[in-house]
Amino acid sequence: PWQRNTDSTDETIPWLTLILLQEDEWTDPAKVETQSKDWETFRGELGLTQEITDKPTGNEKPFPPVKVLYIEKNFLASVMPSPDDLKWLSHVRVGHNTDKAPVERGVLVCNRMPRTGARAEVHLVSLEGRLRENGELNTDPWPDGKIPLLSLFSWQFTCPANEEYKISDKALNQLGQSKKELERGLKEKVERHISDGEPRDVLYRGRPAFEAMLDTVLTGDDALTDEEKNALFNTCLIQTETFKGLMDALNTGWLHTNQAALTNNFFKAGAVPVAHGLRSGGKTQSWYHGPLISDQKLSAVFEQKVSKHLPARNADQLLMYNPDTKMLDASYAAAWELGRLIALSEPRVSQQIAYWKTSHAREAALAEQNLFFSHIPFTDSAFAHQSGGMLSKKLETFFRDLSHLKGVPFQYLVPHESLLPDESLRFFYVDPLWVGCLLDGAFSIGRTTKVDQEREAGSAAQPYNPPEEITGVLLRSDLVSGWPSLLVEGYSGNPDLAAPVPSLEILRFERLGPSVLIVLFQGRVQTLTVHLPPESLHFGFSRSIKPDEQYVKELKNLDTGTETGAVIPVSWRAGSDALRILRADKLVEDIKAQGIAVEHGGQLAFELIEGVPKLVVKIQ
Repeated sequence: PWQRNTDSTDETIPWLTLILLQEDEWTDPAKVETQSKDWETFRGELGLTQEITDKPTGNEKPFPPVKVLYIEKNFLASVMPSPDDLKWLSHVRVGHNTDKAPVERGVLVCNRMPRTGARAEVHLVSLEGRLRENGELNTDPWPDGKIPLLSLFSWQFTCPANEEYKISDKALNQLGQSKKELERGLKEKVERHISDGEPRDVLYRGRPAFEAMLDTVLTGDDALTDEEKNALFNTCLIQTETFKGLMDALNTGWLHTNQAALTNNFFKAGAVPVAHGLRSGGKTQSWYHGPLISDQKLSAVFEQKVSKHLPARNADQLLMYNPDTKMLDASYAAAWELGRLIALSEPRVSQQIAYWKTSHAREAALAEQNLFFSHIPFTDSAFAHQSGGMLSKKLETFFRDLSHLKGVPFQYLVPHESLLPDESLRFFYVDPLWVGCLLDGAFSIGRTTKVDQEREAGSAAQPYNPPEEITGVLLRSDLVSGWPSLLVEGYSGNPDLAAPVPSLEILRFERLGPSVLIVLFQGRVQTLTVHLPPESLHFGFSRSIKPDEQYVKELKNLDTGTETGAVIPVSWRAGSDALRILRADKLVEDIKAQGIAVEHGGQLAFELIEGVPKLVVKIQ
């Protein structure tokens, strides 16, 4: 921020600053105009000295035009940081790059709070050669007109209003599942008049705007009563507590249906009854659970029965009958058939499996031949399997990905929507027997005769390892779509204890849909944390509980980072209540009055930092 000269005698004033404009301001030509100008022309307008880098060299393309803001003089004075504020609103942060090498980055703090429920635009503007000796902006060359400012970069964002409404699919589903006849009928009315797609994606800021839309669209016989409106208001209201609010509202638990309270162990373990078409043409209901189960004991019940059929020649061998429920369990048969279909869907993989088996068969034949005719110097076959060769590595990669359930359709993972409701976090064990059947099904390519089956059963050589202990979580929430940088970490113990507990290795971290995330851990997870990365730390204030104070700041110890318990009100620039312009110099005075020696902008930034919310779940 101090790389270039501002012409001020105070060298602590940076040459960069941030200016925030609201939508009704940047769209008002009387206040703000935006123009694109040739840099050399604009440089001459500002009276800046030409530099060697101002012109392209050699065969370089001409520089693109620069963005220039022309801001009305009095309005600019009301939003522009004062010289005293500028010194406190910039600092250098020392971090690390991807190679873990230290890196210095300049950080700027904006002096204005955006309005809720409105769109804002922030501009990074240059003050190079634009200040007087006392640090104030030099406006003398433009006594009657608008003041030009070079915008180096800009971005827009929206601050959520206190009340926002949206007719989402989630809201309509909630109405349709209601036990009240009024709400179910309301869903039909809305669907008749507001079509799927873009009309339902509109965000209405404030209750009056949403109600006006309803009165315009739903008329005549379908006009809404006050009771229907209230039901729709409650259902379509979007909570604007953002990340922390969504985390606090998460429904956490194991991956099973709501019927888990029943004594049926299948429901408790995450199984559901599904329609089953028999090979003979008949139809029945069978139990099915995917690889994600909530009870480790489930696979132990079938382990002996299923294992004796592996390697299997067909899926029917893995159908299990449960005498207690008088129903078949098709889980492992479905896993085996799915693995076979996945391998067949990739011709290269199925060919490689066939080649691998052929090479192993020839290797076994050579070994047997040498056993009986070791006195005869046979030449080894060049086709014999080469342990650790390229073929083995390709297949190992395929089976490793498959053991981590990559390529498994979502309906096989979560067979019923009640297992994973909206805004929920579900824990699970990965059933090693289910995964073993999946891998055996994929490896069954070329297993056509009983001899093939017996050869594979008696062979210790396989291109994949036995399933390992894996646990994980499924997250279905707007957290996934709204915060792409979301982090999920698992621990085998309590990371808050004095003795550090390393995090478990993440085998898979993947978004299965816009709002669904799956995370698989190596080992058994006992503590789970959900949070944003450290770089998501931001500056902010807290709302005051006192009616005469809108915002306050809780102060921290500069050495330890712990809160001191002291709270100070946020001071706005006089006469700018509507603009909400922060007085950084007054804020520093108030902090010093609490006994905290703030000496530069970096320490003020430390006080302004708001921590990243973290959800910690102890898994029982």
